[in-house]
Parts: sequence; C-alpha cells; structure tokens
Amino acid sequence: IVNKDVLTLYHPDDLPYIKELYESIVKQASMPRSKPIRLMTYNGCYIKVETEWATVINPWSKKIEYITGKYHIIEGPENPNVLQSADPEKAQVLTDEEKNKAQMCRAAIIKIMKETLTIPAEIAKEQIIKRCQDLTLSTEQRLVEQPKAEDELRLEIQDAEHTQDERDSLMLGAISPHRDYSDCKSTMDTTLN
Repeated sequence: IVNKDVLTLYHPDDLPYIKELYESIVKQASMPRSKPIRLMTYNGCYIKVETEWATVINPWSKKIEYITGKYHIIEGPENPNVLQSADPEKAQVLTDEEKNKAQMCRAAIIKIMKETLTIPAEIAKEQIIKRCQDLTLSTEQRLVEQPKAEDELRLEIQDAEHTQDERDSLMLGAISPHRDYSDCKSTMDTTLN
C-alpha cells in the first residue's frame, strides 16, 4: 500500500461516488462522514469505511495542497490477515471497458483537485473586499467628523505663583531634600504600641 496512488485502492464501482465526493470536498473544504466506500487492503480484499474528509488550501494560490481522510472501518475484509500477500487467483478481473471507466474517473478526480477553486477561497475574497469597504467607510466618517480648530490645540500654562524652586522641591510623599523640616517630629520620638 505504501507508495501507491490511493485512487487505485478504491473499488472501481465506488469511483463515480468518490468523484462526486471530491467535487463537494473541493467546494466545501471539508465534509462530514461519507457513505460507506470500499478500500483495498494489502491482501487484495476490500474493507468498508466511512470517511471524514478535510482539505489543506494554500493561502496564496487558493488551490488545494492535499486532501486528508480519516477512515472509520465499518466492515472488515473477507480475509482478516491484511498483511498476507494478495492471491492472484482471487483478484478481481475487470473488463477493458470497466478499466477505462475507472481510469477516466481517477483522471477526473485529479483534474478536480488541480483546477477547481474552492468556495472558501471565494468567501475569503468576499471577506477581504468587505473589510476594505468597512475601512473606507470608517476613514470617510472620521474625515467628516474632524475636530474643531479651537478644540484641537490646548496648551496648559502653569500658574506664576509656583516658582522654579518650589517645583523642584516637590517630591513623592511631600518630602524634599531642599526643605528644612525642623518643625516636624522625628520618627524616633514616636512610640510603638
């Protein structure tokens, strides 16, 4: 199963449904559980799985990077030893018409993944346009509501009664090294209770 195209592991009869699934996955960027589909194991038998689909979209190109599926097995294979080599006598024989139909479905699925833009990309584009419109509207409203000239600049001038020496002597807690505090009680004179 390693290094195999997953599209070759799907049962040929399920490929038209899987094509429809991929079309909706591309448009919705995710999908709840699908109907049961058959997936081939290493021993050539099929298991039935329900799949939860999700996509990863490149934010710059707005194209799908990859699609992931979380498989929930609902029915095991006929041969439970899935690590056993496939028996060529039990392999499913397809007619040329069935092989061509399956190959066309696989090619269509690949084309869907490469070319179709997703709805989330379109929604993201619409959201960006809406944000730009909101920003423009907000900017225009602020330009209309410009402050009046007299409110624009206000300069607070300090009173002349504060001299330079007094301002320099003001400190946190009203204690300054520039003042003489001989009239205050020393902290050593106070008694503790």
